[in-house]
This record gives sequence, structure tokens and C-alpha cells, in this order.
Amino acid sequence: TLTILRDITENKKTRLAIIAARDQAQKANLAKNEFLANMSHELRTPMNAILGFSNILLESPMGDSERQYLKMVIESGEHLLSIINDLLDISKIESNRLTITHAPFNPVDLIKEVAASFNKQASEKNLKLFYEIDPLIKNRLNGDAQKIKQVLFNLVGNALKFTEKGVVTLKAQLAKETKDPLRQIIKISVSDTGIGISADKQAEIFNIFYQGDLSMTKKYQGTGLGLAIVKRFLDALGAPVKVESEPGKGSIFSFEIELAAAEAPQAPDGKIVPAGETAGPPRRV
Repeated sequence: TLTILRDITENKKTRLAIIAARDQAQKANLAKNEFLANMSHELRTPMNAILGFSNILLESPMGDSERQYLKMVIESGEHLLSIINDLLDISKIESNRLTITHAPFNPVDLIKEVAASFNKQASEKNLKLFYEIDPLIKNRLNGDAQKIKQVLFNLVGNALKFTEKGVVTLKAQLAKETKDPLRQIIKISVSDTGIGISADKQAEIFNIFYQGDLSMTKKYQGTGLGLAIVKRFLDALGAPVKVESEPGKGSIFSFEIELAAAEAPQAPDGKIVPAGETAGPPRRV
């Protein structure tokens, strides 16, 4: 009879030490995300007050120099608030607190709203900003409008940031027919004539805090969170983001999302109320 003995005491100790280190790292990461989420909330409240009162003050009589200084305060405050919002979003994602909601919204109005929000920025850079909406898209669908809007804000903002001349286009079109006539697959894309992205960098741009080389970081600034948030939001919505780009020839970011038609609200007497209207007499707010 041959008996072989092997002492695995050290192996077991090493394995237990690795498990303990992993657990400790996970706890530290969770604590970090909780801290970021709490701090983002605490910072966002006073920033909203600063921006709100600054805009009110801007309507008061003042000299040209004072008005210019106040505009600089507002622009810096808006930039800081954008960073805070990005940190809050990424902390929610990292701590698995991202929730998806389904509520009726008008995709046409959403596209128009996003485009209108960037008109001033495009004008200041002498860029043309266009939007195209397929007339076949229903004007009342169910989905997470807030997250779709955040994705489009990030994509259009990025397109304008990295485009020095030319055009940025936001487009929504019916991608394909579905077996269910009450569901639509919509393709939304943001294209630009900007600096473009090389093939070897197209996967990296969706990593957290990725900003390219140092020269790009200094020129364009930012946190490197915008596209990371886009990818994670779209993954959660079941609509993976795609990118087509070539250096010097611009980029196209797109995704396809399937949405169900929402029932139109009904007035008390049973009549159908058009989207955007409410039942009953008009009310003043």
C-alpha cells in the first residue's frame, strides 16, 4: 500500500487571506460609493441655490464688468454642478443602486428639448446643430425618459465639445418593424464632424475616468465620466451603445431601444386626452 501525505495548511491560509482581502476591498469600495453619493447630494443643494440666485441677480441693473464677472460665476457653477451630477450618477451605478422606471413620455418632445438645450453652446462655437425625427415614431411611449435624456445630453455635449467646425446632428428613426404593432424599436444617433476616435481607443473611451492623452485632457477638460455613464445607462436599458469613428472625420454614437406604446390618458367622461394635455378646465400655476 502506498500512502502520500501533503501538507496544505499554507495553501488554506493563503486562500483564506485572499478571501479576507477581497471582502475588505469590496467593503471599502461600497463605503467609497456611499460617501460619493452622500457628498454629491450635499454639494448639489448649495450649488443649485448659488446658480439660482446668480441668475436672478443677473436680471438686476449693473455695469458691464459686473455682468461679465457674474456670467463667469454662473458658467463655472454650471460646470461644477455637471461634475457633481456625474459623480452622483457613477456612484449609484457602482453601488448597484441604479433603478429603471417605465412611464409614458413623448420621444419627439424629448429630442426637441435636448436639441434646444444646446442651441446656445452650438451658436457660441459657430456650429450647426440639427435634429431629425422620423414621423413614424409614436408620440407616446413607455420608458425611462430621464435616463434616455441624460444619455443624449452626454452624447450631444461630447459631440459639441470635440467639434471645432461643421455640424452636430441628433437623429431618431424607426429602426425596424416588430411583431407587436404596439412596440417600436427606435434608433437614436448623435453624429459630428469633430476630431474622431482611432479604432484602438473606441473601447477605452467608455471606461471610467478615461480622458485620452494629457494634451487632450488639458484642451477639452472634463471628468472622463460622461461616456462611462452613457454605456452603463444604456446597458441597463438593454440598448448597448455603438460607435463608428475615424480620426479627423467625426464620430457617430448610436443605440437601438425597444419601447412599448403608452395608453393615452382618459378624461373623467371617458374621452381620450391628447398627449401633453390634461383633463378638466385649465389651471394657473
